[in-house]
Amino acid sequence: MNKARITTDRSLHDRNKILLRASGLQQFMNCRHQWYMVNILGIRQKPAAALSIGTSVHMASEVGFTEKIITGKLPPLSVCTDAAMETWRDEIENNPEMEFKEGETALTCESVVLEAAKSLYEDVMVFKSPTFVERTYRLDLDHPIVEAAQGSLDIGFESTHA
Repeated sequence: MNKARITTDRSLHDRNKILLRASGLQQFMNCRHQWYMVNILGIRQKPAAALSIGTSVHMASEVGFTEKIITGKLPPLSVCTDAAMETWRDEIENNPEMEFKEGETALTCESVVLEAAKSLYEDVMVFKSPTFVERTYRLDLDHPIVEAAQGSLDIGFESTHA
């Protein structure tokens, strides 16, 4: 079992109200106890390497697609892979307790980040032109426990429907 550490920055005790997100609803449906531990008590599990890999590759798409929206052109592959690798290194530095699967190391995961960012660029980014990157929607609520309902879309294309 993963060791948990307590943080108070997001606990209900400190915030008085919770921010309701679609991902949080899914977590609640999967395991109410885990949702309570994280969202009410503020207990966090050690970060998994897979989550940091996803964050890093996401940064490659954010940097590349934002440039494509602004200039009409995709930046060179190196701009996207550099963004992914910088994010990966920040993730490693900021999460010293990161957990790796058996056989994984920071170095093997780094190569996964690089290859995934390259594949994203070559197989998706060169062919798609987004209409937006990182759009957040928030509905403030007059509720005694829930502050607001919030969700976000990472990247929107002409065919994206909310």
